[in-house]
Amino acid sequence: MNLTFLCVIAGSLLLAEGAHGASPETCIVAPQHDKITFPVELLTSEARCLLADVIDHPSTTGVIGPSQTPIGLVLYGYLLDHPVMTARLMARLGMGTFQITEEGVNRYHVNDGEGAEGSLWIVSHDQHHRIYYIDGEHRSTLFPTVKAKTAVFLQLLPGQTAHSRSNVETLLVSYTRFDDGILARVLHLFKPFVTRAVTSALAKEFSMTHRLGIWIMEQPQRVLEEAAALTYTTPDDRQTFLSLLEAEISSSSPRGMSR
Repeated sequence: MNLTFLCVIAGSLLLAEGAHGASPETCIVAPQHDKITFPVELLTSEARCLLADVIDHPSTTGVIGPSQTPIGLVLYGYLLDHPVMTARLMARLGMGTFQITEEGVNRYHVNDGEGAEGSLWIVSHDQHHRIYYIDGEHRSTLFPTVKAKTAVFLQLLPGQTAHSRSNVETLLVSYTRFDDGILARVLHLFKPFVTRAVTSALAKEFSMTHRLGIWIMEQPQRVLEEAAALTYTTPDDRQTFLSLLEAEISSSSPRGMSR
């Protein structure tokens, strides 16, 4: 979620309610994206205007998936909604360089360790959907510093493998708008390349949960031990995550909990 992370994540979300002079009342976000219906009626006026500004004027769009992750929907959703914990667990497992810190309710600062950083806001979430707003920049030798905003629509569907193991099917739809108008026009000349780069960057960002799900399947005891060693915000956070993790391991592989 490669998501070198070309122009997807930084900046501040403390922007005005509207973009391009639009008032909250005129900011409209369509409910369907790639034929999937999202609960946009629950969005705040701030979220609608930020998302609409990107969706109505995208420099590039992309679709990732459907992708299969071999864990249950409840645990998958919990990992998605606790990115700080997920990133720390992955670091303990030697799986990534992401640094994520909490900035407020459902708002996070992300640094991928490869030149990209910025703010990620989970603007809406329910059992089967997530909507994100990302405001960031990317520094590389290939392009000058690129600032961009991205709207992400993610669908989660429960399923089962051929071996009756629970899994989650995800489909991600993204819209990205480059901030600098001149740069956006220049990058438009390389749209196929830029589209692939942005889609790859998003895949890196949102693949954290997918990769961790594979580790839970392949090395359940190692993951459980590292999760137990994490520092949690509250005892309830620790108990909830460990309980979900133990239940997932027990249901998928009875011997996964053996010591």
